[in-house]
Amino acid sequence: MKVGFIGAGKVGCSLGSYFREKGFELSGFYSRQLESAKFAAELSDCKAFSDLEELVAASDWLFLTVSDAQLLTIFQQVQPFLRSEMVVFHCSGVESSQLLAIDPAREYRLFSFHPLLAFPNRQTPVAAIEQALFTLEGDDAGFEEVYNQLEKLGNSIQRIEAEQKIRYHAACVMCSNLVNGLVYKSQQLFQQAGFSAEAAEIAWKNLFLANAQNIAATDAVSALTGPVERADLPTVEKHLSQLEGDQAEIYRDLSQVLVEMAEIKHPETDYSQIKERFNQ
Repeated sequence: MKVGFIGAGKVGCSLGSYFREKGFELSGFYSRQLESAKFAAELSDCKAFSDLEELVAASDWLFLTVSDAQLLTIFQQVQPFLRSEMVVFHCSGVESSQLLAIDPAREYRLFSFHPLLAFPNRQTPVAAIEQALFTLEGDDAGFEEVYNQLEKLGNSIQRIEAEQKIRYHAACVMCSNLVNGLVYKSQQLFQQAGFSAEAAEIAWKNLFLANAQNIAATDAVSALTGPVERADLPTVEKHLSQLEGDQAEIYRDLSQVLVEMAEIKHPETDYSQIKERFNQ
């Protein structure tokens, strides 16, 4: 079985090197820019293709590691060259394999394969990818065979249904990208409180990393601390008196989630007053 890649960016290059490291045979890379394909091929000790049809002909599995906006366009170029029993993957987190199901009589198989990992560059370390969970969604026919092949990578693999891809991707955003926004707002508040940029960085990093470690060691509910958990309405009122605009809105919205968590952690505690305050 030979694996080919269309797209030689951060995901394509990193996955190609990773697959090669884990014993998969690579046919090679194709990219709109031949130099990019050559760079990826050199990293993975395989071939750079200047002709899309030649790459498809040399591959049994084909990974489309391009942007979501390009997926359908690229696939439409690839589709006439696909053979029966070929397996085509895209690596979008939000799109399902059905995005590519343009031929109702097709005999090739379609899957979405999403590494739950932020790829910092085209040479993401193997050790980092080894820790990633992969999600797999696609055709029922041949699913078990594809799953079993991917298990050879050694990563955890979660099957996901097509209709759950958007919800899954929103979950990814909540625990990663949205956290960036909270940190940014925290930095602003520290500086508004008179902290230097350097002191603000020390402050948020210590709190953020300690909290992340506590959540990872237990779970989000068990690691919960702070005034909402304590049902400390006077402190919450003081906070809200100093927050304006989106700062206050973010604080209220997320604090309502914290109340829900606190009631799970402390079912004996009365949170009615603090809930009423946030519902005003």
